[in-house]
Amino acid sequence: MDKRKEKSIGEVLSEHEKEVIKVYRQLSEDNKLTIDILIMRLRKHEQEVMTDAESGNM
Repeated sequence: MDKRKEKSIGEVLSEHEKEVIKVYRQLSEDNKLTIDILIMRLRKHEQEVMTDAESGNM
């Protein structure tokens, strides 16, 4: 009998998020700033894509 417990997607993501946070805390301030800028650009792009999709400009 397989005794391994299947993990839900939420549990797996949570584990990955914890690892990402751990690595992020170890980065220098310059690297954190770069990552923050990239995240902001990604969110802006995502918003633009969603706006275009809503207006039918795909």
